[in-house]
Amino acid sequence: MPLGLKGSALVTGAGGGIGRACVEQLLRDGCERLVISDIHKDSLQETARLAKKINPEAEVVVEAGDIGLEQTAQSLVDIAVKNFGRLDYGLNVAGVAGELKPIVDISTKGYDFVQDINAKSVWLCERAQIKQMLKQEPLPTQLSEMAILLRNF
Repeated sequence: MPLGLKGSALVTGAGGGIGRACVEQLLRDGCERLVISDIHKDSLQETARLAKKINPEAEVVVEAGDIGLEQTAQSLVDIAVKNFGRLDYGLNVAGVAGELKPIVDISTKGYDFVQDINAKSVWLCERAQIKQMLKQEPLPTQLSEMAILLRNF
């Protein structure tokens, strides 16, 4: 049974995995205005095509970019507001595994990349999203991958 979600959503990591599944579920639950983002343009375009199959009436804005950068997080919020007038849901689920090797062989650059995507980007996105949402009523719920994993966040 659809949840009857109204408004607009921003989904990071939407090119596949959890992010793509979030896009699909948002559409099935009634959300019809989405900004979707991922660093991988081709897979992001595939998610957009899938979104249109699920709901041909949905408005889907595709924006590829590096979510580990502060300006990307703010830009995505600005895009949502420009296109939809507001932002109601933020699903910040971009994530990477990084260098799959023994810890003694992982480079500092590789470690920083994982932290930028898996930790810092969630904070950057939520900070930008909440600043926008505080200007709006009602205040919606934020969802991050870590909150899902911890359940007591």
